Amino acid sequence: MPVIETNLTSGSPRDKELYEELVAELRNPHPRGQPLIEIKQMNREGLRHVHVIWDKWDGCPPETRAAIIREAFAEVKGKDYEKAIAITVAATVPEAGEAGLLPFEVKPYGWHKLDKAAMEEVRDALLAEGASRLGNSWLPSLRFATMEQAQEAVRLLKQRSPKYEWDVVITHFMSG
Repeated sequence: MPVIETNLTSGSPRDKELYEELVAELRNPHPRGQPLIEIKQMNREGLRHVHVIWDKWDGCPPETRAAIIREAFAEVKGKDYEKAIAITVAATVPEAGEAGLLPFEVKPYGWHKLDKAAMEEVRDALLAEGASRLGNSWLPSLRFATMEQAQEAVRLLKQRSPKYEWDVVITHFMSG
C-alpha cells in the first residue's frame, strides 16, 4: 500500500481557500448552515473526534480534507488542541447521510405534490437553513446529527414558511 502524506504547502488554491473558510468559521461560528462542525470529547485525556460536514468538500480528496481540518484547528485552537484530535471525519452532507452521521432529515410534508412555485419557496427556505444541493433529489437535503437540531430547524422553518407543514424524517436508526 502506498503512503500518502499531505500538507497545505503543496495544496491547490482551492485547498487553501477551504482552509481559510474553515479557519474563519472556527473563529466566528454561524448558528446555522454549513459547515456543521461537531467536536466530540472522547475521554478525560482530552482526545477528540472532529466531524466537519460541508458540501464544499465535494471533489476534495479525503486525505486533503483531514489535513485542512487539522491545520485549521491548529491555527485557531493551537497545536496542543490539534494533537488531541484522534479522528477527523470530513464529509459532504450526502456522504454523512449515507454513513448514518446525519440520521434526521427535515422536509415539508407532501413535498412531492408541491407545484413549481411552492417548490421554489421550499427550496429557498431549506437552502437558507443550510441544506445540501448535492445528490440526486431536486429537494435540497437538510440533515442533522440529533433530533434536537432537527426540531430547532423545523421551528425556524415554520417561522420562515408557515404555510408548509415541516417534519423530521429519521433516515437511519441509531443502535445502542
